[in-house]
Amino acid sequence: MKILFGVSSSIAVYKALDVISQLKKNGHEIRVIMTENASKMVSAIPFFTLSGYPVAVDEFEKKDYIPHISLSDWADIMIIAPATANILGKMANGIADDLLSSAFLAFNKPVLAAPAMNVKMYYHPAVQKNMETLKNFGVDLIEPAEGLLACGYAGKGKLAPVEEIIERIESFNPANLKPLKNKKIIVTAGGTIEDIDPVRFITNRSSGKMGIAFAETAHRLGANVTLIHGSVTSVLPAHLKKIAVRSALELLEVLKEEIGFADILIMAAAVADYRPEIKANHKIKKKDETALVLQLVKNPDILKELSSLKKEAQIFAGFALETENLLENAKIKLESKKLDLIIANSPSNFEKETGEVKILYKNGKIEDLASMEKEKIAEKVYERILML
Repeated sequence: MKILFGVSSSIAVYKALDVISQLKKNGHEIRVIMTENASKMVSAIPFFTLSGYPVAVDEFEKKDYIPHISLSDWADIMIIAPATANILGKMANGIADDLLSSAFLAFNKPVLAAPAMNVKMYYHPAVQKNMETLKNFGVDLIEPAEGLLACGYAGKGKLAPVEEIIERIESFNPANLKPLKNKKIIVTAGGTIEDIDPVRFITNRSSGKMGIAFAETAHRLGANVTLIHGSVTSVLPAHLKKIAVRSALELLEVLKEEIGFADILIMAAAVADYRPEIKANHKIKKKDETALVLQLVKNPDILKELSSLKKEAQIFAGFALETENLLENAKIKLESKKLDLIIANSPSNFEKETGEVKILYKNGKIEDLASMEKEKIAEKVYERILML
């Protein structure tokens, strides 16, 4: 998310740095607005260092720039932490006499505020009224904690724990809304291995990255995931249910056992089209002949086999990796395997963290997804599946 982070002049101002640091680790983009008094209590330099952006303090610093509008348009969410009695009063009463209060009035998306102040100030009727007004405006107030305050008093007024502030912010993250909750999803990943003899085999260059990205993303979005994998070069997620297979025949056997429990199948494994007709029991020795002939037989088409077991409510998504005629070949696979959609890609995506794909739907629609991280591709595909 893009987060506009407001900092006002509470003694707890230094804790805002911990919050920003953790948000950055979580992958969010941060822009900081400090009140003038906050900038007197602590330098803007650490906020600049952590956020990676210049800190905004003065509304009129640049004559050709309107920061309270530009920053409000840029952000997905706004958080004021710490929020003093003064800034809460301005927010509740529509006062816009500095950059932070002006940005709040220009912001029409989710706003959170974490009050921090002396306990007597916190319980003053004016402050309580202002907080009630802000709640009615839809501002999500993160209640302060109780304890020994910097001024020597004990009571309510300490800035909420960093972990609690992070959790409340993350609750607004679309990625944390769990749209796949209660869905059972099977994802296949990696390449199959077809043995020639005890030491040699036929396989492919699949790293398993795409399938693992789909499994991880489904888990993050709330699904109950089973990852059925062949040979992979990527690290397998420890927290997912995993079933290891070796050959195409093993993969088919496991899928037939598991598919009845699934709502969605993501068939991202790179399955060998052929296997040796006979696997030698011992290592094949090099002989005087200049050529070794392997007799190969066709492996079953797994998705075609599974199509006869497909229930009406199930969604099957396949992958088509082609070196030529990508769309034409993908369309043939989409129709012949009776898929709901197919993701067409090229070998150039092998072993990379990013990919560029096309999604073909059974209604004839084709959608291009420009180069992006494979987790983002997975998010987009799941979004589309939920709309089918």
